[in-house]
Amino acid sequence: MENKSSSIASMISTSYKTNVATNRHVLEKIIEAILLCGRQNIPLHEKAKADNILSDHLAFSAASRAKYTSPDIQNELVESCGTEVLNQVIGACQSASCFAVIADECTDKATKEQMSLIYACVFLDVEKNNTVIIREEFLGFRHAESVKGAAISYCSISS
Repeated sequence: MENKSSSIASMISTSYKTNVATNRHVLEKIIEAILLCGRQNIPLHEKAKADNILSDHLAFSAASRAKYTSPDIQNELVESCGTEVLNQVIGACQSASCFAVIADECTDKATKEQMSLIYACVFLDVEKNNTVIIREEFLGFRHAESVKGAAISYCSISS
């Protein structure tokens, strides 16, 4: 055997590693799109034109390949991203000097009470001569059962 080629096990291992890396890349790009759309409050539409790996992944029509485009998978990814963002908000609130939850309600077109939730945190940046940093983030809308303060407070806490 003069021809020294890679063993079959090595080729399978390399192929497996390539598939794992590709799938991770695809999933990362999909999650980035979900986060971007969520921040901008726009519908979720995949734009794969700028990413060759993602474009190839979505164009390839093998039945065994996970495309991550089904509504169930996208909803699960959106929910996971939302949970991660909420965990980051909770962490920021815990590390802040003080924080507040701002809740306000209004009636929508369907005459349902909608409540917006915003959190505000105050940080003291000791590296910048004790500069006060205020961070506000919109958390989302919730259905409010009533416009009374107690109901809004309960909805804020239970959300």
